[in-house]
Order: sequence, then C-alpha cells, then structure tokens
Amino acid sequence: MTVRIHPHAIGRMKERGCTRAEVEYAVRHGSRSPAQFDRTGFKHTFAYNRRWLGKLYRRKSVEAYAVDESPGEGEEDWLVVTVIVKHF
Repeated sequence: MTVRIHPHAIGRMKERGCTRAEVEYAVRHGSRSPAQFDRTGFKHTFAYNRRWLGKLYRRKSVEAYAVDESPGEGEEDWLVVTVIVKHF
C-alpha cells in the first residue's frame, strides 16, 4: 500500500499536532469509512499521555481523508488530502 500526503494535509498536520507516521498508521491500520466527495476516511486513536497547547491529553484521534488513486486491482495508492486531529 502506498500512502502519499498532499501539501495541504501536511500543513493541517503541523497545525493540528500529528506526525506523518501517525497518518500513515491510521491509513494502513485504522478503521475505514466512506466520506464525502468520493473520499475515504481512516481513523485511529493513539495513546498520547502528553501535553498539547498546555493541556495534558491521554489520547489522540487521527482522521485522514484520502482519495483512492490505485492504478489497478490488488494495489492500493492513497493520497491523503486533509487530516483532523482530536485530543482528549
């Protein structure tokens, strides 16, 4: 499986506090659901136990929304177009 990340999503990742590794993990191993505009959502909740913007959070949910750009059967090629992060 190939996971590419659009520059827009990279900007959102920096703003919202997640890493490339977390996004790739969410796409490869997270739950999958259909999303608007023929996109697919991938979601995974990580143990976090760190501070974000001065507050301690136990968990972090990473939602990656991607476009399927697979060239053919049996291959998966995802382009992540945006990322939502929730700390709780």
